[in-house]
Amino acid sequence: MAEPRLSFSPSRFSEGAFNNFRKKVNRAVDETNVIVKVFPILEGNSDVLSNMKRTFANLVPLTNGTIVNAQSDFYYGVRPDQLDPYVQKELKSYIIPSINDRAPMLTNNFIEGKGFIGTRAMTKR
Repeated sequence: MAEPRLSFSPSRFSEGAFNNFRKKVNRAVDETNVIVKVFPILEGNSDVLSNMKRTFANLVPLTNGTIVNAQSDFYYGVRPDQLDPYVQKELKSYIIPSINDRAPMLTNNFIEGKGFIGTRAMTKR
């Protein structure tokens, strides 16, 4: 948090905007605050399909059922119309995490938000 990342370079993200971002991070006391107030700054104007708080109950279990289904605070994937219907049908239990036919599939980026209620080191990571 002390130094801006390259993606937050002055040509893209002013020092004032970075200080505002840092202030919002420091004020986020729980996951909801992080998701609602901090994630949108990180996401910027991206048009990549994303969704929040969806349980991935439609995927083949990674174990013998001894762990719960994954649920990411925020995740990205492709729009259903971007993936060939044959591929969707053949691989559905591996690439379509939700029965919602408008939700992202072939998810490739997961984010779990933490507020300062947890440990400070975890929050900063």
